[in-house]
Amino acid sequence: MLVASGFFHVSTPGTRSSAAMDAAPLAAGSDPVWVVAAIVAERVVLPTGETLPRADFFEAVWELLDGTGLAGIHEGTIDVGEAHAAGLVESPLVIDAAAAPERDWVADRALVDAEFWFGDEAGARGAAARLVRCVGCAVAEIRRVEPRDWVAAAHAAHAPVVIPGFGTVLAPWHTERSGGEGTRLVVDPGTGFGTGSHPTTRLCLEAIAALPPGEAPARTVLDVGAGSGILGIAAALRGAVSVTAVEIDVRVHDAIRRNAALNDVGDRLTVATSLDDVTAAHDLVMANIVGPVLVAMARPLVARGRPGGTIVLGGLRDLDLAEVRAVYRSAGAEEVASRESEGWSCLTFRIAAGPPAAESCRSSASVSALATRSTATSGTAASANR
Repeated sequence: MLVASGFFHVSTPGTRSSAAMDAAPLAAGSDPVWVVAAIVAERVVLPTGETLPRADFFEAVWELLDGTGLAGIHEGTIDVGEAHAAGLVESPLVIDAAAAPERDWVADRALVDAEFWFGDEAGARGAAARLVRCVGCAVAEIRRVEPRDWVAAAHAAHAPVVIPGFGTVLAPWHTERSGGEGTRLVVDPGTGFGTGSHPTTRLCLEAIAALPPGEAPARTVLDVGAGSGILGIAAALRGAVSVTAVEIDVRVHDAIRRNAALNDVGDRLTVATSLDDVTAAHDLVMANIVGPVLVAMARPLVARGRPGGTIVLGGLRDLDLAEVRAVYRSAGAEEVASRESEGWSCLTFRIAAGPPAAESCRSSASVSALATRSTATSGTAASANR
């Protein structure tokens, strides 16, 4: 799963993508680049008289600006605070990324601040002269952007994260991988939610570390909505011999495997696409998703834990707690611990010796799809390759 700070649309010739990334297009090389900033409406009238929706306009711009050296388009950014203020999301506490087509905060705006990127001033000024002829695309400025080491900047944004009682989460480029106390967990902060920076992930790692000595390590572990695989990998590092990471977004499966390999636990971790593919009972079941999905999945999750086993649930807001507690109690799990940080909560349950089993082994495709939509692979909006 991934937290969304916003939604960032980016495009290069022939490609358009939506990605969770910092809201600044990356300029390669050491030369300065030139930017034409413009305010783009939902519909744009081309000089030919043709009217296009904004998304189609961004596609057509490549032909319209042919010969100007257009290198990329930043189609607009909106962070979660802005989305909340605009009524696009019910709370500024969002654990999953905005993602097209189910949710596209940028596309939902009447006006977006776009940027067209060029390698030289002449190209930028020539493009601006063409763009001003499009009704619904108002050129705001032309500016020079000095060169920057974007890779170094991205690395600097991912400092080691210390988790009380657990240890430290590191990126692959950190040199502090030896020494220190607790578990050292390496995660490449790319595709898939879970770098240790979000409160929900930290709370779940604390919950894993707090399992009583008789239960830590849990030998068999199920991580549902695995994202980067961080929770399952953490369990493996603390002694689990078998981890199943369920992630319906197949685009992050390779990232989960890479992260497992970075921690030398690849031989103990298996990736599955659906909870329906998992039938065995596990010592520890973890799901860091969102409240409504955890409610819908209560019985399937409890059924995949062994009697006396543990369930750790993250991604919960205050308004979720009462219902989650009630539905898991009804499914045969007793709450044994809770944690809270920055408006988020994590609950730990113990599965009863004889949990209700009437429907517990069934997990519908609709619930699985819901879990997918509530996990994330990234979160901001733009036109460049992810």
